[in-house]
Amino acid sequence: MYVHYFTAAPEIPKDSSSPLVTYGQDTASTPPAGDESFSDLHPANPLPVIVRATNGKSKKHRSDKIKLSTIVQPDALESFFASYANICKGGMSALKPRDRSKKKAKSRKKKGAAVTSVAAA
Repeated sequence: MYVHYFTAAPEIPKDSSSPLVTYGQDTASTPPAGDESFSDLHPANPLPVIVRATNGKSKKHRSDKIKLSTIVQPDALESFFASYANICKGGMSALKPRDRSKKKAKSRKKKGAAVTSVAAA
């Protein structure tokens, strides 16, 4: 079903661009009702969800762009998002904590300079 999506998904965030993930109802699989103009507002059955992911490349880098999509049935949503959460957790291991020590040292230095200049005046 969506196994290919999870085997290809780890390839997306390997470069410096931000991966983009979008979710939406898959209304293409449901036939439109002729009697109502807005029949998709209150569907009789839950609609499938389409999940799309790209590596965030722009039109300039169209040849490098990776696109994935899958349709998830309503009864499989819970297992899909459990698998998706595992992929996200795996991607977070590559994140590094910010080094804020330089920023703190600069702010302390500025505070110290401001205090000494006020005291000298």
